[in-house]
Amino acid sequence: MTSRDRETICNSCEHQRNYACTKHGEEWEKLVHNNQFHCEKWGAVPDACSPLEVAVVITSHNYGKFLEECLQSVLEQSQSASEIIVVDDSSTDNTKEVTEDFASKGVKYLRVENRSALFSRHDGYLQTESGVVLFVDADDILPSNYIELGMKEFTNQDVGVVYADHQHFGESTRRTNFPEYSQNRLFQGENFVSTCSFVRREALNLCDAWDRKFDEYFMPEDYWMFQRIALDGWDFKKSKAILNYRRHSSQMSQNRDPIDPKEVYYHSHGLEYQTVTLFIPLAGRKWAWDRLKMFLDRQNWPHDQIKLILCDTSQDDRFSTMVRYWIGDCNYSDVRHFKLDVGLKGLADKNRRDREVQLKVKQSICKIYNQLRLMLETPYCWILEDDVLPPDDVLERLMKHFNVDVGAVTAPYQSRFSGNPVVWMQDGIKNIKPMTPAVPPKPNEPQVAEMRGSGFGCLIARSEVIKQHVMALPVTEDDLDPYFFKSMGDHWRRLCDWSCKSQHWGPDRVYLIGEKKEEIPPGKYGPCCPLCGLPPNESGMVLCGCPPK
Repeated sequence: MTSRDRETICNSCEHQRNYACTKHGEEWEKLVHNNQFHCEKWGAVPDACSPLEVAVVITSHNYGKFLEECLQSVLEQSQSASEIIVVDDSSTDNTKEVTEDFASKGVKYLRVENRSALFSRHDGYLQTESGVVLFVDADDILPSNYIELGMKEFTNQDVGVVYADHQHFGESTRRTNFPEYSQNRLFQGENFVSTCSFVRREALNLCDAWDRKFDEYFMPEDYWMFQRIALDGWDFKKSKAILNYRRHSSQMSQNRDPIDPKEVYYHSHGLEYQTVTLFIPLAGRKWAWDRLKMFLDRQNWPHDQIKLILCDTSQDDRFSTMVRYWIGDCNYSDVRHFKLDVGLKGLADKNRRDREVQLKVKQSICKIYNQLRLMLETPYCWILEDDVLPPDDVLERLMKHFNVDVGAVTAPYQSRFSGNPVVWMQDGIKNIKPMTPAVPPKPNEPQVAEMRGSGFGCLIARSEVIKQHVMALPVTEDDLDPYFFKSMGDHWRRLCDWSCKSQHWGPDRVYLIGEKKEEIPPGKYGPCCPLCGLPPNESGMVLCGCPPK
């Protein structure tokens, strides 16, 4: 029954007085939208409105010395759990014996040999049937109202997870103050959703956190599970309860192996396991596509962790057919190829010094990247232009530079027009001050450096940074990429990894940072441009953009 059906019944009910229900003492418009309330006038109670029950899954690996106190706290709750199960993962202590002492009180025991907290929780939840599962570590203690306060937060069907603050005891007395939930906040900073959280069964049923194994010494296993649930679109709520969280020297989180300080964020936030959106605008240039498709086959980020979006602006059916043939043969599991009319065929190679062409290029770029904004579903986005070829391992290398305050990382490439890398250190002002170009570091200098901005040729950015920016170009700005970085906000750092120098291709030559340009022999396809010396392409066209002599 929908809320509209409920409204119809309530509107004609004898208990309705001035839009209020005299029987239940509430405005009936609020009652019909409350999924936790059901009136007998509406007929049989649907499952979705049935009171939710909670199962408690306690995982233990050699935590028998803490388990009795934990179980006692679960049994003394003001709102009882419908199921309690202890999952003993490879323990060699008295975990089993302690659990058996509570068997008469309905506590079940499950032995597993996972040596993985993530998979042990999964095995435990599969042994339960309640609508909500509360995961508990055997060394923690629940205050008596923990379940009651947590279950109150499941106010609608969109709530998938309820988490709480911690009061440390043992080797620490710190009290946490976790923030209210947002997906961006969960992925960006420290994990604030702990193991001891309530999770709706439907969210667990849909979650793919158990589809891969990883080293739990590097990345907290509960963080990975909550990341995957968040990407499924579930809402998270913060409970008013406070968990008693024990701190002691035998905790896994206290004994993680050391990680390269430069890669701590990469490992602790699971960046190596993330699916990344790869967005490529295709201008219809066959010479570029031939090289690009070989790079896509070679690049070494797992292809099943790439959401590939090919924005085809070619307006060329033969070109689009070539792209579709490649898609049919490639091993990328998630590919979207769509056509976008930008108004002028072959626009990417038109003379950029023509004002009308300049205007159309700017409009088309805004149109292309607004499409990207609408399609982004992953936490990180890789933008790659069809004429830029970075190193095959570029995505891993750039992702390792992210930290809590880093919004974008670029692989530099040479401009086909200015002869400088498309990286700058200071913003420009239209018609007043040009941007200050970046100078590549020397080989013996650090290769990762701060920047103000870069071109979109090979750029990795947080998706939240892209989605918050409407891709429109004010009359005070010349180009979209400088305006994008100018609008990003100074709280985001931007980095350039100069060790990831990329090839920037034209029809007949490649532009390389700090190296001599590779050229085809002069005169092979006709006379060169008298101003810049660029030779013509195979069709005899000189595409340098210089004004006619």
